[in-house]
Amino acid sequence: MFSAATLRIDELPAEERAVYETLKPERLPQHVAIIMDGNGRWAGHRSLKRFLGHQQGAKSVQLVMETASRIGLPWLTLYAFSLENNLRRPRAEVNFLMRLLKSYLESNVQRMMDNNVRMKYIGRTHELPAEVQEKMRWAEEATAGNTGTTLTLALNYSGRSELVDAFRGLFTEMKQKHQSAEHITEEDIRRHLYTAHMPDPDLLIRTQARCGCRVVCCGRSPIPRYSSPNATGPTSAASICWKPSPDTSSASAAMAGLAIV
Repeated sequence: MFSAATLRIDELPAEERAVYETLKPERLPQHVAIIMDGNGRWAGHRSLKRFLGHQQGAKSVQLVMETASRIGLPWLTLYAFSLENNLRRPRAEVNFLMRLLKSYLESNVQRMMDNNVRMKYIGRTHELPAEVQEKMRWAEEATAGNTGTTLTLALNYSGRSELVDAFRGLFTEMKQKHQSAEHITEEDIRRHLYTAHMPDPDLLIRTQARCGCRVVCCGRSPIPRYSSPNATGPTSAASICWKPSPDTSSASAAMAGLAIV
């Protein structure tokens, strides 16, 4: 997907470029996933309203997206809004998050075009408000021809709902084909996952970690706990989290996370 000629390392800020120059390109992950946790707590620790934390988190998304494009990362997945968030958070906050998503898409599609980024989504997006779905389709269609980083937003997503929906889809397929359960393979199940079109993540970054991750099991070693939106954390097969200094951007911290791969 990327060649040395298409990389834009010279566009990295000095701090991120210094980190990149310590990396071995052949060892860089192909798919990085980030669980965007802790925006509200980040705001609370600064005596700000939760809404301001979410706004700052959206700005961090822009930085991470551009950094991914510049270093030639093929796949970037952001777990931005969980099914649990949708069900359990106050409706005023959920409505604000939906407006923020619409605003983010409206104001960043041109930025995605400039960075050759393609937009995708996973989750029960059909349950989101109609006007949000319309804006999501617009952004996806506008960026469909781009060939660089694929940015996937996980919206109204949970691992449990993905499995439930996968098995429902598989069950429907089995009925149509008159297939018995003993013939089911792992690949049959995978074909019905939201993520069937993408490779598995090589690196999972979770901000504001609390032991016990929705997507990847928690690491066995002690885990430092830190806050989004100005922090991201590195992980591989285990969920390890990161807290840079308060003035460190999410993109810079993510670059530092890549350095341990």
